Amino acid sequence: MPVLDQETRKGKVGSIEWRVSVDSLALLCRGVPDPEPSPTGDEIIEALRAAGITAQVDREILETALQGLQSDWVVVARGVPPGPPAHGYLEYYVDPLKLDGRAWVTENGGVDHKRLNLILNVSKGQQLVRKHDPIPGEPGTDVFGNPVPPEDGHEVSIPVGSGIELLEDGRLAVATEDGALVSGRDGFTLSKLYSIAGDVCYKTGNIDFCGSVDVGGNVLSGFELRAEGDILVRAAVEAARIEATGNVTILGGIQGGGKAFIRAGGNVSAKFASEADIEASGDVLIHTQLVNCRVCAQGEVVVEGTPGAMVGGEVRSGQNVRAKSVGSSSGVKTLVQIGLDSDLLRKITALDEDFKDLEVKAGDIHRILGGLEHLRGETGALPPDKEAIRVKVIREKFNLKGRMSALAANLAAMRKDLDQARKGTIRADDTIFGGVTLRIGSDTLNIGHAMRHATFYYERGEIRSSAE
Repeated sequence: MPVLDQETRKGKVGSIEWRVSVDSLALLCRGVPDPEPSPTGDEIIEALRAAGITAQVDREILETALQGLQSDWVVVARGVPPGPPAHGYLEYYVDPLKLDGRAWVTENGGVDHKRLNLILNVSKGQQLVRKHDPIPGEPGTDVFGNPVPPEDGHEVSIPVGSGIELLEDGRLAVATEDGALVSGRDGFTLSKLYSIAGDVCYKTGNIDFCGSVDVGGNVLSGFELRAEGDILVRAAVEAARIEATGNVTILGGIQGGGKAFIRAGGNVSAKFASEADIEASGDVLIHTQLVNCRVCAQGEVVVEGTPGAMVGGEVRSGQNVRAKSVGSSSGVKTLVQIGLDSDLLRKITALDEDFKDLEVKAGDIHRILGGLEHLRGETGALPPDKEAIRVKVIREKFNLKGRMSALAANLAAMRKDLDQARKGTIRADDTIFGGVTLRIGSDTLNIGHAMRHATFYYERGEIRSSAE
């Protein structure tokens, strides 16, 4: 008779001992000396079934134990272990680990040492990371036929900081504003300000930041700095390229060497500027001198302080220009213009001629349609060939109407710009020298000799001046 313990987790059938592993996923047997006749394999399996074992028994291993050839514990039946779980994980759409500061590798295998992986720009509403929940594994079955529950997968959470919003019950992180990720995976935080302690150089690479940038040092030659906000450079700018949607402020001035380019969606302010291209949707304010620069500002251009000189180059303003002195005693060629387009009057004249031509065509179309409508009124219907002409002319009429409308709008805008330019002034608080060319609107005045405390303006078809 089989001998079983109370929990039926081990027992003995003649010369065969058996036991169930701690996790109930394995049945082990071994042969032992026994004076009674050895049981058959079927008798052993029957005894195991009576003990509640349902797992399939490996008869070959069991027979080896019965023949006394196996005295160590061996596994003769196994359950089905539970499947492993799928752990939760984060799927990064914008991966902060890319902020490694390494030089950019180009498509052809080259290395751009001015382009470093230091900034990840994102826009408002952009998806940053998605959380995936853990998935439990498939349940198993022990040797008694009982289910074995699987392990739970590990949970994860999205680390977030300012400028980040969690959606979909915490499963999706999105940016709540334009900004940039400037840290690693310790937390998702958006920054609107990127600060550089020293120079923009090979250590920082070119900067392209979705926010404002504060440079503690210089911007060295050959480097680029772009910002979707304001830019503050606390030292100087060399032959570099700087672009901002907001204001650009350069405390140490611009020494451009003929290669510097500054563009601002707002104002540009600098201590001085030499041999640089400067464009601003607002004003350009230079605190000491503007030398051999090309300046184009929709607002005012002002050079103040000491010496307050505007020398050489071309300066165009949509409103007013003012400096202590304009030009130099040596007659350096200097162009100062109110109005951003010196060919505006010529363009207006050309568009006027185009508009008149369209008016003539419109008159012709009107007469053709009138004749066809008169014919249709008399006959009740037009012949197919005449009807085809009428349809074609009507289409041309609407096309012509659209072209005339667009042309009229362009003309109105140009005339407004010309009127605005003619309201502007050019002022030299101290001296304007010979060699300076002034343009207001489409009118030009060449200064032949030095004049003191002069203001130039447009009146009655010409550029006039007044002196204080």
